[in-house]
This record gives sequence, C-alpha cells and structure tokens, in this order.
Amino acid sequence: MQPLHSSYKKHSNKLPIPVLGLALLLLIDFASVTSSCTDQDRSSLLKFLKELSQDDGLAASWLDGTDCCKWDGIACSQDSTVTDVSLASRSLQGHISPSIGNLTGLLRLNLSHNLLSGALPQELMSSSSLIVVDISFNRLNGDLDELPSSTTARPLQILRSSSNLTTLLIGPNFMNERMPDDNIDGFENLQQGKEAEDKITFTGIVEATNNFNQEHIIGCGGYGLVYKAELPDGTKIAIKKLNGEMCLMEREFSAEVETLSMARHDNLVPLWGYCIQGNSRLLIYSYMENGSLDDWLYNKDDDTSTILDWPRRLKIAKGASQGLSYIHNICKPCIVHRDIKSSNILLDKEFKAYIADFGLSRLILPNKTHVTTELAGTLGYIPPEYGQALVATLKGDVYSFGVVLLELLTGRRPVPILSTSKELVPWVQEMVSKGKQIEVLDSTLQGTGCEEQMLKVLETARKCVDGNPLMRPTIMEVVASLDSIDPDL
Repeated sequence: MQPLHSSYKKHSNKLPIPVLGLALLLLIDFASVTSSCTDQDRSSLLKFLKELSQDDGLAASWLDGTDCCKWDGIACSQDSTVTDVSLASRSLQGHISPSIGNLTGLLRLNLSHNLLSGALPQELMSSSSLIVVDISFNRLNGDLDELPSSTTARPLQILRSSSNLTTLLIGPNFMNERMPDDNIDGFENLQQGKEAEDKITFTGIVEATNNFNQEHIIGCGGYGLVYKAELPDGTKIAIKKLNGEMCLMEREFSAEVETLSMARHDNLVPLWGYCIQGNSRLLIYSYMENGSLDDWLYNKDDDTSTILDWPRRLKIAKGASQGLSYIHNICKPCIVHRDIKSSNILLDKEFKAYIADFGLSRLILPNKTHVTTELAGTLGYIPPEYGQALVATLKGDVYSFGVVLLELLTGRRPVPILSTSKELVPWVQEMVSKGKQIEVLDSTLQGTGCEEQMLKVLETARKCVDGNPLMRPTIMEVVASLDSIDPDL
C-alpha cells in the first residue's frame, strides 16, 4: 500500500486550537484545604442536592459538615473555591439545579452514568469557568446545538451519550465553526492503495461527516478531534483532524506521515491516508467497531453481556503488546509511543487489539510540545522518571503498558475519580506486599478458574511498573511472557 495524501492550498482558514485531551483536563488539583469553602459555594451545592434523590449516602455526607471542600465528590482549589464536582455512577435522580451555575470557580462537572432527567440549565452552560461537563449515560433531553454563543475564550467540552457511544461535543466557541462550502472543491482523490479500485474523495468525507458536524465527533485528544464517517459503500472510517498550527510545514508533515504509513502490523490501527488543506491536516484511519479498551472497562452498562471475560482480556493484552513491540523494535527508527493508555487501545468487532496514535508526536512542531501529551503522557500512566527528565523512552512506554495490564486485571482506573482512594500502581504494590494478590483481581474475574493465568500477568505487570526503568523488561520480553500463557489450559 502506497502512502496516501491529498493537498490543497487555495484556502488557509485558521481553525480553533483543539482543546487538550480529557486525560490532561482531568489533572484535578486535590490540594489539601486549610479553610472552609465560601457560603455561596456551600449554598449552591445544597440547592443542587435538594433537586436530587439518591440512595448512596451522599446527602448524609454533605449535611454532616459546613466545609463543602470535604464533602464526598467535591474538590477545591487552595483558596477553598469548589473546582470539581465528581458524582458519576451515584444513582442520582431528578433535575440538574440551575444553582450549579453559581459555582464561579467550577472547572469540571461529572454527572455521568446516573438517572438524571430534564434539560441542562442555561446558568450552567453560560459558566465562564467551566471546562468539562460529562453528562453521558443519563436521561437528559434538549438539544445541545441550541446552546447560546459565548464570548469566553475558554473552550467547553460536553460529553453526552448517543446510542451506545459517548459523543464529545465542543462548545460554544467551536460549535459555529464550519469549513466553508467552497473548501469542498479542489481536492485530489484519497486512494486506499494501488490495488484499491474505489477512491475516497475529500468531497465524500465532507458529505459523510456532514461538513465535519459535531454529531460525528467520537473523540478528542491533545492532537485534535476524531470524527466517525460512513462512506456510500458502507465502509466506516475514523478521521483525526489535527490542528495545523501545531503541525510541521506541509513538506515535512507529508514526509513524516508517509513514514508512519509504512508501519503495518496486525495490531496497529491502519492509516489509510491523509490530506492537507491550508492550515488543516486530516489523517484517515480504519474505524474500530468496539471502541476503546477504556470504554469496555469503565463505560459499559452493568449487564453481563458487556463484561470482558478473562480470555478476551488476555487476548487484548497479547495483541496490544505485539503492536507496541513492532513500533519499538521493527520500525526504523523506532517509535516511542509516549501515551500508551487504555483509551489508545482500540478493539474491532472480534476484540482484536490495535495500538492507536503511535507516531503522532513526530507531526508536531517542537515548540508546540508544551500543549500536547507528547512528554507528559496521561495522569496515572506516567513513569516516575519523567518527573526528573522530560525525555520519553521505550522503558517509559513499558511502564505505561504495565499500568494497562493492571487495569485489565483489576478493572480499576489508574487514578480514582475521588481523592480518597489510592492510585492503581501503589495500591497493587501494597496489596501484593501483604500477600493479597487474589484480592486485587476484578471481582467479575474471580472464581472463573483462571486465577493462575491472571497471577502470571500480574507478575509481568509489576515488573513493567518498577520504579527503576533499568529493572523493567523490554516489550519483547513482555510479549514472550504473555505468549507463554495458554488461555485454553
């Protein structure tokens, strides 16, 4: 398959800079609070609580003291201003009170996986401080497209559920941005390879995404937005729309993408092609029907059909390790991924694992790396040595992959939503030191007769997350260790 591209230089409309990925936006400041929260914040939260009914003791927690910074699900800044309300999966029912919009320092609101109904209050949507709103998997109604325009320079992310897919919408500053209709003409065809009879045209992509309409957005990361599109023949593709202001110039960008297109492995997300239009860059990938590993571990319903059994988890671990080994050892020069995490491991309809977003850091200008996840990675997956030297390494990728293995084993997030729980790596190390290896395993996996296999994977994972990078195995050694486990035994 030949490298794919199309170029168009007639227009140079600047697109808004994409917001950073949720991983970076969830770097919540859980600093210790030395003084009580403000009367306004306390009053606003209590009015918010009054509109809800729940049965998990939330009311008891909030009514037990006057300092709302110490309430369950609440985080504050050092000046005791409420910045985070994290109440996902709390069986909350009722309406979202307009009083939540009176939290003038609120940055993040997570009400996902509840039973809330009604519409989002306008007071909330006009907040000048709010960055992220996660309302996915509720019973809310109303059209988010009717949100009022805003003069604030802070982009707002809104997550809501659409069928079984969590859709990311970019609010008010981005919502009215559209590629002009005259941008559709003038593009060469995007081909799927010499052997492919059919061609993908840019016009076809624009039509398939309804001119890059927000309803087609399925993801957002440090490098840009991701759209889902279905071509006339039924083929589904994923389109990563990079921010051109962060990217290399056209010639260098094309060269790097052509190099990346040569990375072909059964466990790497296939890159179909790319195109350049003015200040915009599009990468065309195969669409993965089953979303990401993160979706299956944390964002599925409680019914048993959505639970990953152990054979599937082991299959995913093996496949992902092989994809990572390819970019580490076969690609020349080798590729350091820099952001291995469960949301960058995608799954097809057969639950075959694919590594996504490999090599994207090569497409970014060096002086723009401070606004990407290139070195920082994602909270919970970052190896400890990155705090001393901002140099991404192969052993850093191995650490991050070890965290993914621990996620598969435990069903726990690397960093808990609430600050009262320990992060995944130190928690596992502590439990193992106490001889409680079995207790770290996901409760849905216990009693299945596969515990011996799981403990072998746990041993490998612990080696990967060793605090000393010199003591970590290579990814080839990880592959060999996982391959030695026969799922049929």
